[in-house]
Amino acid sequence: MAGVVIAGAFLAMATLATSHLAQVPALKRAKMGAAAAVLLTEVPYMAIFSTLTRSTPGMKYAGISLRTFDEQFPPCAQRYRRLGALLLSLLPMGLGIVWSLFDEEHLSWHDWLSRIYQRQCFNHLSISSPQTECGCAECQV
Repeated sequence: MAGVVIAGAFLAMATLATSHLAQVPALKRAKMGAAAAVLLTEVPYMAIFSTLTRSTPGMKYAGISLRTFDEQFPPCAQRYRRLGALLLSLLPMGLGIVWSLFDEEHLSWHDWLSRIYQRQCFNHLSISSPQTECGCAECQV
């Protein structure tokens, strides 16, 4: 249901934006606009949820939490360092993200630079999923 709402909102905004265009923008200008739109939406989104909570709504829904290499919850400063490192991973055409395909531990550049990784918490998934002790705040309630 949420996907339908998001797709509808996207289509409504795209229709509104294109209805005021006299001509289609040049490809280079469109690419720059798309990059700016991603930066103006994704960076504040990640920064807000890194400040207020330990994860984004999508991470909570998927049962994913951030952990340090020492299996602790990362402090806010370390989560911000991860955001900066994520931007560095994306800059060379996403090479820092692609790196995780070839890394022995499947970690990307921003994981190594911030010393934080994403960990699946099986207790938050369906009943048919394997149950393990994760130690997250939601599981200790």
